[in-house]
Amino acid sequence: MEECRTEQNVSDDVIGKFVTKQINPEVKCFAACVMGKVGLMKEDNTLNKIVALEGAKDFFGNDPELIKKLETVIKSCSGETDADKCEAFHKIFTCLENKRIEEGIEMIF
Repeated sequence: MEECRTEQNVSDDVIGKFVTKQINPEVKCFAACVMGKVGLMKEDNTLNKIVALEGAKDFFGNDPELIKKLETVIKSCSGETDADKCEAFHKIFTCLENKRIEEGIEMIF
């Protein structure tokens, strides 16, 4: 996250907005950078569903029902993209949030 903070020249305010999901143009680009650095966003500006699913499994442990729901959410959003990396993040994030709600998954962070 610090590497993206330096690259994007973001303030503490932007970091705070990122953490609390207050999306604005600066937050979009910072989040896209973070997603790229951790491997969640591929070079073609799509969600890396393999990395996302592995991260979900690591985070949630062995809850087969929840993992199946998360897999559905991730697969549903893996085609979201945009030529602009910042906008691609926003489309992926919006899709993940909407699908999470549809699947009845409570807010996880």
